[in-house]
Amino acid sequence: MKKRIATLIAASLILAACSSTQETATPQETTEVATEKIQIVAGFYPLAYAAEGIAGDLAEVVSLAGPGVEPHDLELTPGDVAKINDADLVVYIPEFIPALDAVVKTLDQSKVINATQGITLISGDSHSHEGEEAHSEEEGHSDESATDPHIWLNPSNMVLIGNSIAQALSTLTSDSAINENRSSFENALTTLASDYTAKLANCSIKALVVSHEAFGYIANAYGFEQVGISGLSPEAEPSPARLAEVAKIAKAENATTIYYESLVDPKVAKTLADELKITAEMLDPLESPPASGDYLSVMQQNLDTLVKGQVCS
Repeated sequence: MKKRIATLIAASLILAACSSTQETATPQETTEVATEKIQIVAGFYPLAYAAEGIAGDLAEVVSLAGPGVEPHDLELTPGDVAKINDADLVVYIPEFIPALDAVVKTLDQSKVINATQGITLISGDSHSHEGEEAHSEEEGHSDESATDPHIWLNPSNMVLIGNSIAQALSTLTSDSAINENRSSFENALTTLASDYTAKLANCSIKALVVSHEAFGYIANAYGFEQVGISGLSPEAEPSPARLAEVAKIAKAENATTIYYESLVDPKVAKTLADELKITAEMLDPLESPPASGDYLSVMQQNLDTLVKGQVCS
């Protein structure tokens, strides 16, 4: 009898142990089968902003150019290259980040999103800035033949960038959130574009005097004539002849403001503004993540700055 009781107790302990093992394994198994997020690498902030807006919680988005980094000059680390190679999608603008261009050429092109797709591109200013040309060509930025890459500064172009990202994501997931996010993204950007159109429709000053020619898409869309102290390359130093030419245009057009940028030394723009007895204001090209806010809020700040500087009513 004692032998039988001992056997029953042993069997009960074995069953309890098996039950305990099964219960603790379940959460681990659940974790293992959790859906992995889509991995997206974007060249720099505006493209990352668009990717995050379209993908939402379905993706993890990495921006290669971090805060305070000038994308033109970005050098990729081995870790960056590994992220690009491992990514499900890579969003970039050709010829904007040379180091990224080189890696993109080696990728399976089915995972590459050219953000300029479907967008009407404009060329850099055809004038030659005397004294800049040799320097620009040495750096690989010949303004005369270059295409202006700053497409994201026209909100309507951001809608098209979002559409390209949504189309690429639809090949990786059938989740309905993609279309919902795309619709919300488009609505927000369309509203911003309408705001720009309404508030910049009646401006007294048409010359948009800027430290470097990053604002061609804004000028083109809203009826301004961009006048750059430097050309498309922010590194190019203007010659005395170019500074005299810009000063002459600014006076003739009764410009009240010269716009400088967040990532470019404002010394030349501010000095010229002082000489002309006009103001210098910051216009953010959004090449880097803003210190506060996001694409929409900074673009709204840019609009407010333009309304004041171009004397719009």
